[in-house]
Amino acid sequence: MRSVPCGAGFGRTLMDRAVARARVRGCAPVQLTSNKRREDAHRFYAALGFARRLISR
Repeated sequence: MRSVPCGAGFGRTLMDRAVARARVRGCAPVQLTSNKRREDAHRFYAALGFARRLISR
């Protein structure tokens, strides 16, 4: 895979297609997990419309 610069829209396109495929197959809701320290990832997921939920044990 070649390098794609950040902000080029590749991540958004990839996520949009993955969510669309999941929905076609009847998978809902779509959930993500991410380490709480990955703030850049959290901002990216929020921009895609995902809501942040904290799970404690």
